[in-house]
Formats: sequence, structure tokens, C-alpha cells
Amino acid sequence: MRPILNFLVPAALVFYGGCGEPFSWPRLMASKITYEYPSYRVDELADGKLLVHRPGMTDVTVDVEPIGRFCQRGPKDCSYATDQVLMQLRGP
Repeated sequence: MRPILNFLVPAALVFYGGCGEPFSWPRLMASKITYEYPSYRVDELADGKLLVHRPGMTDVTVDVEPIGRFCQRGPKDCSYATDQVLMQLRGP
């Protein structure tokens, strides 16, 4: 994936820590998805999952909690987990 993605997690932590909104793994993952796939639309569901609308393909639900647990283990694990999700969203 793009090298910038490895930068996004720490940058997002600083950004969200500095503004009035509390940190949110779903918001962070949604921003990564829309950065990687600008034509996709992401909705945050009430249970903390994401519903990803992919043009011309079926919608996909992403469970963000396991990704957040990987990200808490460190940047290497976080990059791996987010890269796996992004590859799965690519479609056929």
C-alpha cells in the first residue's frame, strides 16, 4: 500500500487528540478507506462497524474492533491489519 498510510495512524492520533472530538477507530479506518478508494462511501453504523459502499460491487461491512486491537499493539501490526482490510475491499 502507499507509504503515506504508515504515517496516517500516528498523525490521526495526534490530530484527534488535539481537537474537540474523541478518538475513534471507526473514523480513522473510514478515512483510510476513502483515502485509498476515493470513489467508495463509508457509513459508520451504530455498533461501531463500517458499511462500505463500493460502486458496481456489493457493500461490505467492516468490523473495526479487531483492527483497533491490532493497532494498539504497535505500528507494524496496525499497518498489517489495515492493509489486509484495504486489500479485501479492492474487490475482484
